[in-house]
Amino acid sequence: MNAEGKILPCPSMENEIIGDVAENKNALKEVFLDNKIDKYWKLNLGKIEQCKECIYRFGCFECRAIEVKISQELNGKSLCKRGD
Repeated sequence: MNAEGKILPCPSMENEIIGDVAENKNALKEVFLDNKIDKYWKLNLGKIEQCKECIYRFGCFECRAIEVKISQELNGKSLCKRGD
């Protein structure tokens, strides 16, 4: 949660707002009851199209916040050197 009361899956994902306690006092509870956080918690490299079959996916440096800033896609993978 940031200083404005926005609930974010990661402090660096400013545009991925999943709730707002300033507007709704039950927002934090709803994030979990409505499974809004699951989209982020269940996301792993095995679910990213480019990474599904990669033998390095379990040891790969991974930061969805950086990826979203670079590729504008939560499921993107532009920081991979394997294809170079």
